[in-house]
Amino acid sequence: MITPGHQVFRGLDGGWRYATPDERFVRIDGPDEVLAMVADPPHDPGPRFAQLVAALTDRGVLVTDVAAAPPVARVRVEGSGPVADRVCELVGGSADTEPEVVVSVAGWLPDEEWCARDAELREQVVALPERPATTELPAARTEFFGQSVPGVFKWLDLHFGRTPRELSLQRYDHVPPGGGRFDLPAELLPRCWREKKTGTTDVMGRLRWDQPSLTIRTEFFKPEKGRYLHPQWDRDDPANRVNRVITHLEAALLQGFPETFAWCGSKVRIAKQIGNAVPVGLSSAIAGQVLQRLR
Repeated sequence: MITPGHQVFRGLDGGWRYATPDERFVRIDGPDEVLAMVADPPHDPGPRFAQLVAALTDRGVLVTDVAAAPPVARVRVEGSGPVADRVCELVGGSADTEPEVVVSVAGWLPDEEWCARDAELREQVVALPERPATTELPAARTEFFGQSVPGVFKWLDLHFGRTPRELSLQRYDHVPPGGGRFDLPAELLPRCWREKKTGTTDVMGRLRWDQPSLTIRTEFFKPEKGRYLHPQWDRDDPANRVNRVITHLEAALLQGFPETFAWCGSKVRIAKQIGNAVPVGLSSAIAGQVLQRLR
């Protein structure tokens, strides 16, 4: 049964999540944040709660063992927006009932549109050469407003790599998907990381195929700046690991730029254009919400 004080959920990272009797709630955790919270249940959460957990599990958000429990007749969902609406739909709750269990939404839940875009993006990245053939942009130039600039570049022009040192390659090889600098053995840690025991968990991090990307910054081509290693990494097969940072093209795809987008500028300037951009999908979602409120 699910009760406060017992091991209840296991996140995708394999770590158990706990709810102690003093906390008086049961957390539903995703890999990076709390997804929902069941607060102060008067008795064991029941089938509606288990349905929520099952729905999250089906979507790859949770990996858990949920047993049947006594029924809970009333569930209230607190929060707003599409995530809260979806959780409310899953558990059959509402915002105006006197609850026996409260589900407070505080995170992200993938929907069909996100899953479809995720599958499309993965296909695009997998189709790209794992090892870029060059480290440079093509030697092309064009003129804008009377000024000569590098470009115009499209698609595979931006799929160029870097030339990391052997020490960097050894570090990359130790980092699994979702991991970072804390996965490195002591002999590969620089002094600054050895002395910093907490924080900066995304440094030297590797992306995951099954999770949204973290923020793409203007220096995404430097793994010491964040979680920018290619997501392909096989624990049992070292030959099936892509030990490099994402390319400019892969970063542009994560930001939602279309394949036909035209780029101008040096490698650094194009990286700034990519990192400083508001992701296309986010812009569209915000505009859609504003439009709904104006109607």
